[in-house]
Amino acid sequence: MAEVSPGSAALGLSTRTARVALVLVWATGLVQALLAGRFSVLGGAIGVLSYALPLLGAILVTSRRPGPLSRGAALMVLGGVLFVALSVLAFLDVTDRGASEIWLFSANSYLAALLIIRRNTLAGVAGAVGVLAFVVAWGTATGQRPEDLVELVAPGMSAALIGALWAGVLAVAVRRERAAAVRAEREQREARAAEAVASASRSEVAGILRLAGPPLSDLIAGRTIEAEFLRELTVVEGAIRDRIRAADLAHPRLERAIAGARARGAHVVLLGAEGAGGRPMPDALADAIIDVVEASAGITIQARGERPGGIVSILARLGDGPSVRILLDEQGQRVNGQIIGT
Repeated sequence: MAEVSPGSAALGLSTRTARVALVLVWATGLVQALLAGRFSVLGGAIGVLSYALPLLGAILVTSRRPGPLSRGAALMVLGGVLFVALSVLAFLDVTDRGASEIWLFSANSYLAALLIIRRNTLAGVAGAVGVLAFVVAWGTATGQRPEDLVELVAPGMSAALIGALWAGVLAVAVRRERAAAVRAEREQREARAAEAVASASRSEVAGILRLAGPPLSDLIAGRTIEAEFLRELTVVEGAIRDRIRAADLAHPRLERAIAGARARGAHVVLLGAEGAGGRPMPDALADAIIDVVEASAGITIQARGERPGGIVSILARLGDGPSVRILLDEQGQRVNGQIIGT
């Protein structure tokens, strides 16, 4: 089956580049907080956890596993997003636009958008809506200005909307890429099949020309159609008919034996089995049929496939006696007695 690039299965997030980029962004925020001494403002252990959870979320959303995150991983990221949002809001001073808490709140909110991009849509939407609800409730309870609240949630909400749009656009692109790859693969298979058919046809025509060429050349040269030449034409015509009608009975030694039988005047008819699939004939089976052909004045051979197990049915007139039917298995062993025919 056609494949697309591994990263496209997770819309670009299951790549090492994406993970390195997110970890570097997190590291810059951590350095800023350390230099500004903000961990004490965020409440000690809660502050450490508030910075550790976005790092965990960044690692999870850039999992190398193709496709959406597992339910457990998505819930872990969602829980971290909501916990950090609540923790930061408890200590946030929105009047300080340069505070590390502002950066942390925004960076944490982006993880909800990345869940949507990763196609964990429900978890991502829940995270974005949850963060928005926390901000509205906190702003109402603390009497914050609406414009400050809008500025606070705008980066995360914008990222969520852009993430949804990006996920949709890239999903369509991936489907088109896969469909194009499938079409290309199908066209290649069809081209190979057509070439195989054409090659087989050319080979068959060449084989027929090898058989028919000499007598046709003799006819063109004006050779008289006497009894000997008529027998040659009969042998060639029979061989060509056998190639077309009973290809599953083809075997070099059997073909020579049948040609010899026809040359001495025996009437030989080969009937191919429908759907026999052109299986090669075992040497033992060919030798058993040759024994019957060489002893027959008239013979009809029904190709394998008449019965389960690859049975060959032969209706032969041995010498001046009556016709008998012989069934041979793939090892050339008779599977019935000789049934007297007419």
